[in-house]
Amino acid sequence: GMVATMALAMLGRVGDALAALDTLESDVARMNAHRWTPRPLNLRGWILRNLGELGEADELNRAAIDAARGQGLDEPLANGLLDLASGRLLAGDFDGTDALLREAMTLTEVEHAFRWRHELRGRLIRVRLDQATRDFDGALAGAESLATDAALLGTPRYEIQARLVAAISAHQIGAAPDHEMVAGLLTRLDQVAGLEGWWITAEVARVFGVHEWEELAGRRVRSLRRRAGDYAEALDRAATHYLG
Repeated sequence: GMVATMALAMLGRVGDALAALDTLESDVARMNAHRWTPRPLNLRGWILRNLGELGEADELNRAAIDAARGQGLDEPLANGLLDLASGRLLAGDFDGTDALLREAMTLTEVEHAFRWRHELRGRLIRVRLDQATRDFDGALAGAESLATDAALLGTPRYEIQARLVAAISAHQIGAAPDHEMVAGLLTRLDQVAGLEGWWITAEVARVFGVHEWEELAGRRVRSLRRRAGDYAEALDRAATHYLG
């Protein structure tokens, strides 16, 4: 159930992902499988945050963090902290992002399930934070290093997102843009970050000033909106904020 939810969400099939989560949560409750309680909460938070429902997403991740701490579960605790850090970054709270990121990254020193993936995810949020705080040199170096490591580990989800951060940062410090390369990366987002792809595309379009990519971001919002159910209005508000 958890893997199916993640796969569906990464493809942007949010309605199906939320339905899979409902099933997973009812199974967890029926079997009294408390060790699983935090995971669906984190997944739902991740999905809702990318549909523009930041407040509800934070509450879900906080509940997951409390449940994980209560049971001494490092994997959902790390994910919950990284989810909250992503939320703070989207909200423009850079100090909050930094504090949560530091806390999450101390967990990468402890052996636990998917530790390597948490480390990649933490590094992606860190380079996005560097970019947001206009440390473009730091963002570029960190993003290039992350892209290399993600490629070696065979995780295109992190490689492609990191390469886009690198492209934005290089452009911000005066490098001539390779539009064809960036366009290729944007195309691949649908397969690996269908949930986040709309706002990533909007950001890339804004930095490079490419109208065609703005239109692509708009199409991605509309595609997600058709599957967003009750969250369509939240997505509309977020899209207005991002796309203007």
